[in-house]
Amino acid sequence: GEKHEDAQVELLEADPNVWIIRSATRTFATLAVYVDDLICLGPTPCVRAALTASGKLWKCSAPKVLSEAGGVDFNGFSLQWTEEGIRVHQDRYTEDLLSRYEEIQGEADLPALKAFEEPEQESGLDYKANLKRAQTVAGELLWLSTHTRLDLAYPCSVIGSLVSKAPSQAIERSAQVIKYLRKFPRAGLLYGPAPKDLGKGDSLSVTRDSSTLEAYSDASFAPSAGKSHHGVILSLGGAPVHWTSQRQPFITMSTAEAELVAVCAAAQGLQALEPLVHELEGSAPRVVIYTDNLAAISLVTLPGGSWRTRHLRIRANWIRERTEQGWTVTHLPGLELPADLLTKPLDGARTAYLKGLLG
Repeated sequence: GEKHEDAQVELLEADPNVWIIRSATRTFATLAVYVDDLICLGPTPCVRAALTASGKLWKCSAPKVLSEAGGVDFNGFSLQWTEEGIRVHQDRYTEDLLSRYEEIQGEADLPALKAFEEPEQESGLDYKANLKRAQTVAGELLWLSTHTRLDLAYPCSVIGSLVSKAPSQAIERSAQVIKYLRKFPRAGLLYGPAPKDLGKGDSLSVTRDSSTLEAYSDASFAPSAGKSHHGVILSLGGAPVHWTSQRQPFITMSTAEAELVAVCAAAQGLQALEPLVHELEGSAPRVVIYTDNLAAISLVTLPGGSWRTRHLRIRANWIRERTEQGWTVTHLPGLELPADLLTKPLDGARTAYLKGLLG
């Protein structure tokens, strides 16, 4: 690494865009680069020293310090300093988005009213115009749903599935999301000290501290008698850091298989994130996967099984190897599983409850 006073700048093996600034005894700060934007995380004096040193190497604009300015923008996000921690949001982007769709009036309590239904291929004189409009609004909403708005992940996944085949339906569902955003324009993610608890009602199996890497997985089995839909949320220290909502790539033949595919998707995400957390924390994180399906848990934790589940064993064995290395796959009641938010339309009370679980 490159030395600066008594510190050394080390490039992470897990991510070539992240550096750690540390000495033999302590970590001072973390640097991350996205294209030509630079962000530095750590105590304010260390951040200032790091950014001053960076300014001597590259031509940079004047840095903004979050703890002093109260808010900064980075890579399409807004970071806001609060007493509880750092709030990451896209409030201004949401305001701009809503202003571009003033013709869509009214508010909605829910972002989605119905599950995905396999559509007929649309055609006709309006198809090209509808396709262009559907592609535009889908992309605009996707920028929110993949960055700070987990509550939009499911409807945006469905919208994306409809864009090319049934753009008029994609536009209709997008209008529902925009009405929902009119009612709930300000939302985001809060990152603060790890709660060091077992979640609401002590429902979790592993204490959430700064080195606890969690995955919540859930699946809705064959909602339209075709492919199932699963959702996965990855959290570090009790705060979401990655999520996905998607139709599964193939048709599953049972609820247990659909849930197992979701657990596998969660495990793949954890496998990608675990080395990064290991390097940042200096020790291996505790990894746990939560699912509400006991059959899927049995498949990945118990050897053997009947001939009816033999075709699922390869996927299950891959995860069982991880459990032998220290991972935990355990049950969480469906009522307390936040990934339920990413698999199906829910009523207002349920949506609000699951959003509360995510902080």
